[in-house]
Amino acid sequence: PASITGVGFEADLLILKAKNAGQQWHWFYKDGATTKSLNPASSAAPATMSNVNFNSDGMTFSDDDPSYNGNGNSYVWVAIKFN
Repeated sequence: PASITGVGFEADLLILKAKNAGQQWHWFYKDGATTKSLNPASSAAPATMSNVNFNSDGMTFSDDDPSYNGNGNSYVWVAIKFN
């Protein structure tokens, strides 16, 4: 699985977008012990994500969805910790 490491903290929210044209922003957040995904360009309810996990120094992605973990893609992201 691919990872974002070296963050220095366990994030509560990850906002991420592939730089490739046509990809949407993805918001991943912790809801208790569950990770949820929200697409701000959609009116759909948040989805439970078993393939995105927050850890003590970043995040791990266990699939290769090109919108947030595609091989050879570049991404822009921000991780936020709520106090």
